[in-house]
Amino acid sequence: MRKFLECSIERKFINSKLWFAAAIVTTLFALSNPIFATDSYFDSNGVKIRYVTEGTGEAVVLIHGWMSDSSMWGADEKGNTKLGKGGTNGFQLIALDCRGHGKSDKPHDSKSYGTEMAADVVRLLDHLKIKKAHLVGYSSGAFIAGKVAATHPKRVLSITYGGQAPVIAEDMKPTDFSQTDAFYEAVNSGIGLGEYIISITPPDKPKPTAEQATAIANYLYGGKDVKAFALAGNSFKELKVTAQELKKYKAPILFIHGGNESNFVKNKVAVARKTIGRGEVYVVEGGDHMTTLIKPTFATALVKFLQFGTLNSTPQNAQNKQDEEVIAIVKQAVAAQENYDPATLEKIYASDYIEISPKGEIDEREKAIGFYKVPDVEAAKAKTPKYILDEFKVRHYKNYAMVISRFSIGFKNDATKAPSPVGLVVYALRKEKGEWKIYSAQFTPFPPPRPQNNK
Repeated sequence: MRKFLECSIERKFINSKLWFAAAIVTTLFALSNPIFATDSYFDSNGVKIRYVTEGTGEAVVLIHGWMSDSSMWGADEKGNTKLGKGGTNGFQLIALDCRGHGKSDKPHDSKSYGTEMAADVVRLLDHLKIKKAHLVGYSSGAFIAGKVAATHPKRVLSITYGGQAPVIAEDMKPTDFSQTDAFYEAVNSGIGLGEYIISITPPDKPKPTAEQATAIANYLYGGKDVKAFALAGNSFKELKVTAQELKKYKAPILFIHGGNESNFVKNKVAVARKTIGRGEVYVVEGGDHMTTLIKPTFATALVKFLQFGTLNSTPQNAQNKQDEEVIAIVKQAVAAQENYDPATLEKIYASDYIEISPKGEIDEREKAIGFYKVPDVEAAKAKTPKYILDEFKVRHYKNYAMVISRFSIGFKNDATKAPSPVGLVVYALRKEKGEWKIYSAQFTPFPPPRPQNNK
């Protein structure tokens, strides 16, 4: 039975141009003219972590697999990480080199791996001042994503497990990590990585000779920090999560893998879905652990899931869900005004918020919120009529939305009186780091009724 990390032996069978042609981010978001992403670094508990980012909008953190790096998500023929051009369908793409990989630091201390690899993702969000993000983890990147979702569920907008499942404590078996164990043993015993290549050769493929295996090992690992790879792989067991921890995460889940993926991975996905009790599955026909990433249907499914949070929703249903989200924010703002709750308005109004009154007066954020900072809240509320919004019309464009509503005045103490429509209000909203903010509101009064011409 093959284990989760077949890439070490399989990569030699794939033409290097095909591998780098994956350019997942470029394909994923259907962009043209990809450009080099700028290298950035941050300190993660004493370890320098390299990341690249491109685009604006909801954050999508891309987590690569074992012995790979951020170039897995998009690279040129030289292996340089290259993400998509700005304007990535409303997403901010963030690809990091996990510690021990790529251009990130490669400590030779076992305590520097395991849960620290998941903590790097959370610290990266903190570094970029991002409250919530989508997580996409492929292969062992799925282990890391699962640990983040289990330990910081409120930081995750959605999670995609590509070619793997989270490491579930109740389902762990001694043989689950036999491949990483074998690599760790080969590195630390000094027997040579050629022997490792022979030991992990799939049963349905001819075993290479010792000379061939050594040549393959030199090709795969020459110039690489194999000690860091070994420590990282040996620490994956520490990324285990319990069923109870996983169930605390309530946002959307997608499992995506190739139709020709190993039975080991397929079984792990089935167990994870049963354990969690939910999660959509998408099978990329004809894809295996390596080639799934370059199949067009992988890109199509992932984009739809990131945009709508499901693969089972029609665009209209997804649109209705987005409409409900922005309408709820608007209603929350109106309730805060009615209840003289400036703290809530501080959270909802964007930093550049402006308000245009029925008289055409323009108030900036500080003045608009300041109106609701009164010494006697109950007295102010008693004098304030009930505000009613209805007949909503919503329009969306990427990370922006416009909500148009009829605005009426109701009577708190007399439910028999019908609300009196007084005008229309137009709210403009913008999604900032995964949260909708109102950045303008314009009130337009209905014109007074025309006098009837009595003949």
